Amino acid sequence: MGKSWFVTTPNYWFPFESHSYLLFYQFLPLGLQRRHHQLFGKLADGRAQDIELLSATRLQRLFPSSSIARLRVTFWPETLVAYFARASRVRQRFP
Repeated sequence: MGKSWFVTTPNYWFPFESHSYLLFYQFLPLGLQRRHHQLFGKLADGRAQDIELLSATRLQRLFPSSSIARLRVTFWPETLVAYFARASRVRQRFP
């Protein structure tokens, strides 16, 4: 197991969805999201991509031993970061 790690994800609650370039996309019914990706969300090999954004609460459930940081450039946090650093590792780097 690593001594420290971090995982980033777009924030579910940020109004602009960066993968689809649409406002409030993540709040549309799943059927409409899938249809949009069938038409416009193709990957390089032609497959449709599915996107499931995470809120801070869901990210914390996935990584229960982590701390959650909310990073923002605008009015609302665009990105969430789950991170973990073992205490022994932190003390070594920062006495």
